[in-house]
Amino acid sequence: MKLNIPSGQSYEEIKEGFIIKTVGKDLVLAGNDDGWELATGRGGRPRKKSAPAPGRPWDLDFGKAYKGTLFAVYAFLEQLGCRWYMPGKIGEVVPSNANITIGELDIFERPGFLMRGYWLTPDKNAANDLDAFFHRNRFLEFSAGFSNAEDSSIHRFITNSMFKTHPEYFGLLPDGKGRDIKVICMTHPEVEEILVKKIRELFRKNPDITYVGFAPHDGMFICYCKNCLAANGNIRKEGIAGRGKPSVSGSYYRLISNVAARLKPEFPDKIVSASIYCGRIYTPPTEFKFADNVGGHLALLEYSLVKPIDHPDNWQSQQIAAMFKAWKRRMDKFIYRPYYPNFMFNLTLPIPQMHNIIRDVKFLAHPERKPLGMRWECRQVWNLHFLNIYMLGRMLWNPDGDGEKLLDEAYSKLYGPAAVPVKKFYTALEDAVRSFTVNTHEEELIPEFYNYKLISSLMPLIDEAEKLTANTTDEGLKLRMKMLRITADHIHTYSRMRGVCELNCDYAGAAKLAEKMQKLEAEMMKLNPSHFKASDYRMDKRPIYGKFGANRSSYGKMMQYRNTDALRNGTEGTLAVDFPRIWKFKTDELSLGIMDEWFRKDLDISKWSDIQVPRAIEMQGYFSSKKHMVPYIGEMYYATDFELDGKFDPDKLALYVGGINNEAWIWINGQIVAHQPFHSWWARYDYTWLKDLPAGVLKPGKNRIVIRVQALDKSGFGGIFRNMFIYQKR
Repeated sequence: MKLNIPSGQSYEEIKEGFIIKTVGKDLVLAGNDDGWELATGRGGRPRKKSAPAPGRPWDLDFGKAYKGTLFAVYAFLEQLGCRWYMPGKIGEVVPSNANITIGELDIFERPGFLMRGYWLTPDKNAANDLDAFFHRNRFLEFSAGFSNAEDSSIHRFITNSMFKTHPEYFGLLPDGKGRDIKVICMTHPEVEEILVKKIRELFRKNPDITYVGFAPHDGMFICYCKNCLAANGNIRKEGIAGRGKPSVSGSYYRLISNVAARLKPEFPDKIVSASIYCGRIYTPPTEFKFADNVGGHLALLEYSLVKPIDHPDNWQSQQIAAMFKAWKRRMDKFIYRPYYPNFMFNLTLPIPQMHNIIRDVKFLAHPERKPLGMRWECRQVWNLHFLNIYMLGRMLWNPDGDGEKLLDEAYSKLYGPAAVPVKKFYTALEDAVRSFTVNTHEEELIPEFYNYKLISSLMPLIDEAEKLTANTTDEGLKLRMKMLRITADHIHTYSRMRGVCELNCDYAGAAKLAEKMQKLEAEMMKLNPSHFKASDYRMDKRPIYGKFGANRSSYGKMMQYRNTDALRNGTEGTLAVDFPRIWKFKTDELSLGIMDEWFRKDLDISKWSDIQVPRAIEMQGYFSSKKHMVPYIGEMYYATDFELDGKFDPDKLALYVGGINNEAWIWINGQIVAHQPFHSWWARYDYTWLKDLPAGVLKPGKNRIVIRVQALDKSGFGGIFRNMFIYQKR
C-alpha cells in the first residue's frame, strides 16, 4: 500500500508512532513495533526471556519496546468512545453500538516524550488488569532504552572480596586511616580500569542488552580521600549546622563519563546509566559535558511534588526547575523519575495530582529543560491513583493537549450524572494539597490539609452524587459509586482518627478508627484488587517501626495507638500528666537561650507567645520565608507549668514524647532530663520515644517543663508535632 509506517529507534528523535488510515475499503492500523530489545532486567543485567505466567497473557516484557500497532488499535477504539481510566472492569468505559461506520481517516500520531512509564509492583491477582491498563494508556516498559542504575550496583564490579587485597579501592574514613567497605573510592584509577574491563566483557557476552548502570549504595556515602573531596568541590555537607547531604556528584559522575567514553568506540549504541539520586542530584561542581552515551535518571526523593514545578515562589519548585536546566546542559539523555506523592504519604489516601500533572508536563516540554521522558516511582492508592496515571500518559503523549477538557471528559464518562459533585469533591482535595503552605513530604502533616472540618464539609457531595445515580442500570457506574463512597468514608475516618482522637489523646478511640479503616480497605480489596499491592495492604504481616513507630498502613497506626494507650490505661502504665494544649513559646534566632538560662524554673515566661501543642510551628505562622514556603530554621523554646497529683510515685514516672522535629533538649524544674538526637524527616521509628525521669526531679504540685528544639528541616513539621505526657510505670 506504500504507507509511511514509522520504524526504527533513536535517542535523538522520536521514531515511535502509528497510523490510522483508510485505503479504499481497507482500514489500516499499524505502527512502529521496533525499538530497543527488552531482554534485560533492572540495572542492565541479562535476563532470559520467558513465556507469560499462567493466567497472565499480558507481559510487560513481550516483544520490543515499541507497541505502535497495539497503540493504533487502542487509539481507534478511543475514537469509538472506549476509555480505560482504571485497571479492570471498574475503570473501563465501552459503549454499545450495533453498527460502526468509518469515514475517511488519515491519522498519524507520535508521542511528545521518548520515554513514558511508571514503576509499581502489582498484586498477583491484578497483574493482567494492570498490564492491560499500562498498554492501553500508551506507556513503555521501564527498561526501554535504559533504566536507572540500581543502588549498590557498583559493588557488582568492585566486589567486597577485593577489600582484603585492595583496600585502597574503598572509601577513606574521615579519620584518614580506616576504609569503609560500603563506599567505593571513585577517583582511584584502578577502579575505573576494572569497571571498563568488566562492563566491556558484559556487553560482549550479552549483545542484546542495551545498557549497564552502576551507582553507590542507597544513601549518602562519601570517600574522604583528597582526590574525591577535590572532585566533589570539597562540598562535604550541604545543610544547616553541618547536617544535610554529602555531595558525591563530582567523583561519581566524572567516573561514569570516563567509563562511558572509553566504551563508546566499541559499543556506540549502548548506554552507561547513572543514578541521579540522593547525595548526587546536583550537577558536578566542575563544568564538563558528559559523554553522549551516558544516560541518567533524575530521582528527587527528598523533594515534595505537591506543588507544580512552575510555581512562581515555592523554593522546592525553583530548585527542581533549576536542576532540569542544569542537567539538560550537561547530559543529552536524562529521564525524570519523580516519586509520586502517594509513595511518601500512603495509607491509601487519595492524592489528586491531575492539575499538577497537566502543568508539569507542559513545563517539562520546553526545549531548554526537556528530559527524554518521565517514569514515576509510585505505589497503588485506590481510586484517584490511576486517574492520575491516565492523565500522565495522555499528557506525555500530547503535551500540547487540553488537559482540563480531558479531565472533564474523564469525570463525565466515569460518573455520568454525578460528574459535577464528584469533580468538586476531588478538586477540593487537590486544592487543599496544592495550596498548603508547606512542602509536606511525609504523612505527618496530612491531617492539616485533609483536616476533619474540611473532609466533613465535603461529605454532602458524596451524598448528592449517590442521589443522582440511585436509579442507574450501568453496572460499571454502580461499582465506581461504591468505590467513591468507600474512599470518602475512608478519608473521613482517617481525618477524625488523626485530627480529633489522636490530637486529644483519645488513643483507644483512634485505634478503633484505624480498625474501621482496615475494614474499608478489605472491602475495597474485594471490589478491585488492582488498587492495592498485597504486601502494602496486609501490613499485619510486616513489622511496624517499633512499638510506637507505625508504618504506612492503618494496621501500623492501630498498633501505635494501642501501645500508646497501654501507657495510660493501667495496662503498662497510668496517666499522671496530660500537658495543656497551649504552651509558652519563644524563637531564639540569636542562640541566647542556653547562656541566658531560659530553662530556669523561676524564669518569667508570661511575655512569651502562646503556641498550640501538638502542632507543627509552620501551621502557626513560623517561617524563615513564608513567601517561598521555607519553614522556620533555627532554635526555639517551649515551656509550660503543670500540676502533679501527690498520689503518684515520683520515682516511677516516665516521659512519653510523641514527636519532635529535629533535635531537642528537655528540662524539668531546671534539671536537664532528656536529649533527642537529630533525626531526619524520614526516620519514623525515631519520632516517638520514652524516658524514665530521674528520681526526685518531679514534685507533687506545680512543676515546669522546658524544651529547646533545633528545627533544621526545610520539609517542615518543625517543633512538637505529636502529643507528650507523663505516666507512672507499673
